[in-house]
Amino acid sequence: MFDYSAKKTRESVEKSLKLLGVDYIDVIQIHDIEFVPTLDMILNEALPTLEQLKKEGKIRNIGVSAYPMDILKECISGAGPGRFDTVLCYGRYTLLDESLRDYIGFFKDQGLAVICASVHGIGLLSRGMKGILPTHPAPQEIKDFAKKAADICEEADVELGKLAMYYAAQYKEPSIFL
Repeated sequence: MFDYSAKKTRESVEKSLKLLGVDYIDVIQIHDIEFVPTLDMILNEALPTLEQLKKEGKIRNIGVSAYPMDILKECISGAGPGRFDTVLCYGRYTLLDESLRDYIGFFKDQGLAVICASVHGIGLLSRGMKGILPTHPAPQEIKDFAKKAADICEEADVELGKLAMYYAAQYKEPSIFL
């Protein structure tokens, strides 16, 4: 279970600093915010705690991530301008899903560095789709389509993962791809 309380947020950052053996962390992501019952805990506990840690010099940038794009937009809007530095969108600009295009203008207007993660569709766009978890958030229709694509690529001796990375890297709007 995710715990975004002020206490756990501070403890998590302090533990990370100690484990990494560093004085500060460049970017802290409030990750998978879709798993909190209400965004109030993010906006009223986790974010203010991270802002305080930023003032203390323990972190440099604050980011937010989620799979559902509408939740990211709602959280960023609810926080107000300038409180987040980055937004991490995963599995949302791939051969299977280009929904990042619908939100990129909003993110850029907010002055956010956009991190485009998991251009392999959280494993869907990989050779043989090895390692796909049953809890993968994509609808079954997309999973079936990805399986067909993987089979076609394998028959043609094309590395699906490389194709997926090449495709995503053509999109010039995100700040970085992971």
